Amino acid sequence: MFISKSMIFSILPEKKLKSISVFIPEEVVCASLEKFGFVQEDSATTSSDGKFWKKMLYVKGEEAVSVSEELGDYWPKDPIISICGLPSTIKTILGDLDAVI
Repeated sequence: MFISKSMIFSILPEKKLKSISVFIPEEVVCASLEKFGFVQEDSATTSSDGKFWKKMLYVKGEEAVSVSEELGDYWPKDPIISICGLPSTIKTILGDLDAVI
């Protein structure tokens, strides 16, 4: 039996990309991700447009979530969450964060 590459991709679930800014502390966002089985894979400090950012990568199987927060002494902080995952995962994470507000 021959299985082509296009056949394999057609049976894999389609992932979506969603990026949002939330007014929830970074600790709450990360705790929510860990509750759903995501594991922090890496973190780094980056610079962009004269600002420094703390970036964390969370992974669960084929899905990935990036949490970025600007470093500095100001309020309110608004982490940016970028999710590359199944639509159901995006809905679950955003629903959990909405419950916090």
